[in-house]
Amino acid sequence: MAEAPAGGTPTARPGRRWAALSQRLDPLHPVLLGVGGLVQVVAVALGTPGLAVLGLGLGSLADLAAGDGSGEWAGRLRRAGLGVVPRTSLRLALLLAALAVTGLPALQALAVAGGVLAIVLSTRLVQVALARVIDRQPPTGVRNLGADLDLAGFHPRVAWWRLVLITLIAALELPLAVGALVMVTGPQTVGLALVLLSAVLPVAVAAVATLWSQRFLSSDRVDRYRAALSRELADLDTEVVVYFTGDADATYQLDQWLPVFDQLDPRPLLVLREVVHLQQMRPSRLPVLLARRHADVEQVLDADPAVALYVGNAGRNIHLWRYGRIRHVFLNHGDSDKVSSANPVVKVYDELYVAGQVAVERYAAAGIALPEDRFTIVGRPQLDALLTDRRRTGDGPPTLLYAPTWEGYFAAADYSSVATMGVELVRHILARYPQLRLVFKPHPLSGFVRRDAARATAEITRLVRDAGAPHVVAADHPELDVLAWFDRSDVLLADISAVVTDFLQTDKPYLVTNPRGLERATFDQRFPSHRAAYVVGPELEDLTDHLDAAFGDDPLAQARAVMKRAVLGDHPEGPLATFEAALAASVARSRAEAARITNTFSYDG
Repeated sequence: MAEAPAGGTPTARPGRRWAALSQRLDPLHPVLLGVGGLVQVVAVALGTPGLAVLGLGLGSLADLAAGDGSGEWAGRLRRAGLGVVPRTSLRLALLLAALAVTGLPALQALAVAGGVLAIVLSTRLVQVALARVIDRQPPTGVRNLGADLDLAGFHPRVAWWRLVLITLIAALELPLAVGALVMVTGPQTVGLALVLLSAVLPVAVAAVATLWSQRFLSSDRVDRYRAALSRELADLDTEVVVYFTGDADATYQLDQWLPVFDQLDPRPLLVLREVVHLQQMRPSRLPVLLARRHADVEQVLDADPAVALYVGNAGRNIHLWRYGRIRHVFLNHGDSDKVSSANPVVKVYDELYVAGQVAVERYAAAGIALPEDRFTIVGRPQLDALLTDRRRTGDGPPTLLYAPTWEGYFAAADYSSVATMGVELVRHILARYPQLRLVFKPHPLSGFVRRDAARATAEITRLVRDAGAPHVVAADHPELDVLAWFDRSDVLLADISAVVTDFLQTDKPYLVTNPRGLERATFDQRFPSHRAAYVVGPELEDLTDHLDAAFGDDPLAQARAVMKRAVLGDHPEGPLATFEAALAASVARSRAEAARITNTFSYDG
């Protein structure tokens, strides 16, 4: 759910106390639902309406405790087609079945059935009415943009109230069930009153919600908001947008570039397509526009951008690619010899900013024909402030950073050492190098695809924690990113990944794993960025010699210096200055090319 801005900082979403309570009770939710359903089934079998009411009550109270449905289990049930409305309908159907077994008189049965129908239809009406309002949500300025506009935070509140109202209406099943039971066992007048109340209240709420939604939809509030947002975008002092879309687990791709974007002046406009990235991204001073739908992306044009920057390839990039007056520049979210760093999809971009000449040659070696003027070498501007000699910050024993990559989505992209050799690596180091401090920092997605990788990651974490100080699991220090661990380490042990490329900036030695046991000549040919690495095979037969060399006289130091220039380029004023100059040149080139566009083939162009 989107966050509403206030003073440039997103506020907590509505109902945060209820949400916090529901999160704590979330694991009990499916248990109570299951027990309640089982009790109702037994009640039908035994013809015991009182037991059916008890089971219904357990389920109803469980749904109330689930609050706004933001818990993990509530979400799983909703995705499985068992949201609040289906659950309520099922409980009420079981109640009617239990009452039918007892031979409830026709008039009373009709009253209960009417109440059931009122609750089910009312929840559906509220769901549809407020969904229509939510569907009209325009692109939203969520940080450092649009905070004072009319609809800022409005639609998230409507989405929250929709969930609340549906839950509360569904909860009226409990007094309905009690009323039905009272009609069978006690004063019929009292029971009938409860049933009628349970039927009238949801209908009244549904009527109010429907009328309110109709009034909103017939107003011009969304149009006025869009116009005001357009004016704010037009007033932004920037010619660059950063466009990001992707799966929920991809936020790290954006995070590694945000410190660079934050240093640019003027600040770029960050365009997000999914709210999950807004919730997960690291703090930033950039203005952020949330454009959920394809049509919303067009509002970005109000800022009159000259250049769009992309940090990853994703299907929904095409929604901005289609605008020819913008120069589209691919940055990628790391530079490495992985297969993902030589993707023919990059042909759609006007320009590729790459770390060094090795990256240019990588595309050619992969058969991806691109002219030389499509590439701009900018180094890795994230590394601008990183140590560029072999000093180490802090104190303590000599430190080895083990930072393996993840297993990738498919076999050809699996460079990870975690599952195949990681546990033995760590055991070897802990047992034979008591003088070292080992820091374990796996990729954020390690174990995401393969269970054996997840198990190995957990086992390595356990080994390092059990070994105690001075050894460290990086996850225990979330305030430190990988660059901070570079500064605190003397030697790196990693896989084929951008971690090695970035570590080159430090001038420190590194070991790279070869989990598939390739011959060294083949390894160097396939992974040219790692030719100056100490390469560790799957049997660990050379691990001791390589560690001794890396922490000792380091015979590969000179080869590594040559490789650093080839991989990261030569930037006398630093890679950030190179990046800023390249961006200014791209903006100028974009404006010149846009001036030559004579036809957009559209009615509004």
